[in-house]
Amino acid sequence: MHVECSLDGNSTEKREQQFSGKFERGRKFIKDAFRGIELPEKLEQVLVLQFASGNVRSFGGVRVVTVREFVHEMYEGLRGTSPARGAVPSNLPLLRTIQLAADAVRYAPTDHRIINLARK
Repeated sequence: MHVECSLDGNSTEKREQQFSGKFERGRKFIKDAFRGIELPEKLEQVLVLQFASGNVRSFGGVRVVTVREFVHEMYEGLRGTSPARGAVPSNLPLLRTIQLAADAVRYAPTDHRIINLARK
């Protein structure tokens, strides 16, 4: 999977121009970058955007998902996993944080809070 992320608010046309070269290079150089590793016949390419039109969900064979959709998918995939028994590795800090958040919502807050809500 080849993923590119962007927080820009550019038009679809500008984004297509901006990212088409990156994804084309990804298709061209994937075998060299992962020499010795068996790769799927077709590379899945995903563009993760903060802002995306509901109408344009792909361009040039690249799937478009929003940051919200991406985070939700990661959260759902990690929900029910235990950081104590199967922690996401520390070299994946975003996924590890999402795992900790998914685990934290299983329990009610205690009095041992960092922010004292009674103090306003």
